[in-house]
Amino acid sequence: MNDAIEPVLAGLREERLLELQLRYAETPAPTFDESRRAGVVAQLWREAGLDPHIDEAGNVLALRPGVRDEPLLVVSAHLDTVFPIDQDVTVRRPGDWCDYCETPGVVPEGEYHGPGISDCAAGLASVTGVIEALQAARAVTPSSILFAAVVGEEGIGDLKGTRHLFASDWGPRIGAFVTVDIGVRGALIHTGVASYRYRFTFRGPGGHAWDNFGRYNPLHAAARAAGKIAMYSAPAEPRTSYNVGIIGGGRSINAIPESAFFELDLRCVDPGGLEAAAAHILDLVRAGHEEYAATVDGDSSYAAEMLGYRPGGTTPWDDPLVAAACQAIEAEGLVVRTGPASTDANIPIGLGIPAVAFPWGGSERNLHSVRESFRPKGRLLDVRALARLALTYRGPQLTR
Repeated sequence: MNDAIEPVLAGLREERLLELQLRYAETPAPTFDESRRAGVVAQLWREAGLDPHIDEAGNVLALRPGVRDEPLLVVSAHLDTVFPIDQDVTVRRPGDWCDYCETPGVVPEGEYHGPGISDCAAGLASVTGVIEALQAARAVTPSSILFAAVVGEEGIGDLKGTRHLFASDWGPRIGAFVTVDIGVRGALIHTGVASYRYRFTFRGPGGHAWDNFGRYNPLHAAARAAGKIAMYSAPAEPRTSYNVGIIGGGRSINAIPESAFFELDLRCVDPGGLEAAAAHILDLVRAGHEEYAATVDGDSSYAAEMLGYRPGGTTPWDDPLVAAACQAIEAEGLVVRTGPASTDANIPIGLGIPAVAFPWGGSERNLHSVRESFRPKGRLLDVRALARLALTYRGPQLTR
């Protein structure tokens, strides 16, 4: 099997990877509206010689047979970005004027700027590049590989695509899972950060800002509750984070709104720690609402809705998938870097299926910002490592 490695590696070219990345990045793909990009992925995979199809969830799937039919190795990247459909996603190339840059100006040589240029256009490019190299070399892999471009990884997508994959007929056939979704060179993530996502909604009678001053104002209540959360000292051990990312409500500056809301992302490397933090956050929101409601008039209410849950856990360091991934990275002269993260790998990890998040190569800045940028220099090493993993991984027998 090692005889197949060099021809595949020789087929990986930086220019082609960049070409793929730019095409993906300039195809809008908001969470829940990924069909345009899914169509591009399916077309490119079909041109490479695979037979992709788009499933009920919107995932692009293509099976590439190997020596062993099952269990399958999944190699994936997510389709969606955090940006709305009307966001300009034109990539600013070297020499272009860049209004995306931290300091507006001409893009330097070796840099590319645009919303979603890295996350996850770079991941999709890496997966597609490996597919093309495997196909061109007619390489035979030890495991059959299910290539996947999945929906719903970002925002409140709740890992929709990967959840669907494991709940589908494919699920029992999968023995290991790799998602290309990390922007750190040589990174190998085998611990999934557990998370909850909530929407807190506050309601009152509404009214006129002057005539009904002193009446319960849902936006004031939401701000008070969010302020209490902001004062929460999250534990350093186990590491815990929170973020109020969206707040809204109302229709006019001189009207008391009938409703308001905010959305919260809460994460912890330990599932038990997540439960404790969530209980504390819920208490803070309740207290914020009750304290404010006691000082004003009018009926009021609030509600907490869970928008998503990502299970946490760890694929053991001595698991064959982790070992093969480390060997593949080190074979390219890279130093393996590890740490926790929240990715599509959380779903299989939560099911007890070996899973890791793999780097897309190069270097990025300002993920999830319109100022996102990418430098492809050095990217080829991580993509070569991904190809090595596909060519060398031999998983355990399926026992489920």
